Amino acid sequence: MFLMMQRSSTAIDITERKKTEKELRANQEKLRLLASQMSLIEEKERRRIAIELHDSIGQSLALAKLKFTIEDDGIGFDTSRIVGTESFGIFR
Repeated sequence: MFLMMQRSSTAIDITERKKTEKELRANQEKLRLLASQMSLIEEKERRRIAIELHDSIGQSLALAKLKFTIEDDGIGFDTSRIVGTESFGIFR
């Protein structure tokens, strides 16, 4: 494709410019799509982390409530065998 533009009696080939503009538009579209995908992935990861924190904190609070209930009732209870409590330091 050879396009000519007359300018002050000098012919200028704009083929390369048009090709570059087309590539630029294609790259801008790719960038837009990648940014959209990244945004969706970030939101999905935020939700995953929020759910994980919510579940972890909920479990910790439930175990703490159990401990306080047991202590308040004066019931002796071996808490060292409750699975998962060591990482939260609840029954130390």
